[in-house]
Amino acid sequence: METLLVQSRASDMDPKFEDLKIGKESLPEYFHKHGIKTLKEGDLVVSCHGNTELSVRAAQEMQKLIESGHRVLSFQWGGKYFAKPSLEAANASAVPVISVPLNGQFGGLDAFLAGYIPTGKPVVAGSGVENYAAAANVAVDILTSQYEGVHVVHCTDKLRKRLDKFGIKVSDKADLPSYLNLGCMAVQNELPDAAMIQAFDNAVGGGLFAIAKTKKPEAAIALMNVCSGLKQSLYVGGDENLAFFAARAMSAYNPQLREKLATVAKDKADSYDKRDINPESFA
Repeated sequence: METLLVQSRASDMDPKFEDLKIGKESLPEYFHKHGIKTLKEGDLVVSCHGNTELSVRAAQEMQKLIESGHRVLSFQWGGKYFAKPSLEAANASAVPVISVPLNGQFGGLDAFLAGYIPTGKPVVAGSGVENYAAAANVAVDILTSQYEGVHVVHCTDKLRKRLDKFGIKVSDKADLPSYLNLGCMAVQNELPDAAMIQAFDNAVGGGLFAIAKTKKPEAAIALMNVCSGLKQSLYVGGDENLAFFAARAMSAYNPQLREKLATVAKDKADSYDKRDINPESFA
């Protein structure tokens, strides 16, 4: 079985994968040296707005790869209200999806918010604007590790309950190489606690974090600025979604987690109205 990274951009005007770098090293070189295969013929260019059917089909094919025993992660970059990551995640219940926003509209804020989606089915992990290094570091960790469980910094009741539902083991000990690091970060005056997030990135060794709820619009810009300086951490929208992303990260080698994720996705889909829209449906 293979370890595979599916690299995709939203437009052929976006930078090519081969041109993205961590320092002087290109991203293809970085992933290949870790034993991770990438698409042979360059990037997959998929626009959920220009070709929704292709986006859904690509997601479904990745899901089939995971169900066949391969380790798969979707690595995407784009701008202008970057909706493709959540569309893809919603149609591939076990695939970890990482989104890298490009600096375009509103300084990249619209694309940065791709990770802020409803709890559960469409969970996405996002980096700071054009922070390919943090995204790649987390992607490599997920694709090359076989996690025994998670280490959580400042665990909330919601996160703990969801981890328990998935049957994911939780450890309070840091620096466990076989554990995925998760963190629930506080806010100060309704803005992200930048020092706390930076400490998570530095001391814990990075991973995935969510910030406490806040209604202040400035919080989004503050979080974007903090994430741009991180080296090995990505944000996820909401503490419960940390559990969902952890489950995806572990699902390639855990069939029970794949089944639970598929059940959650099906239950969510079944909860919506199924009426047909045709002339007979109007009064």
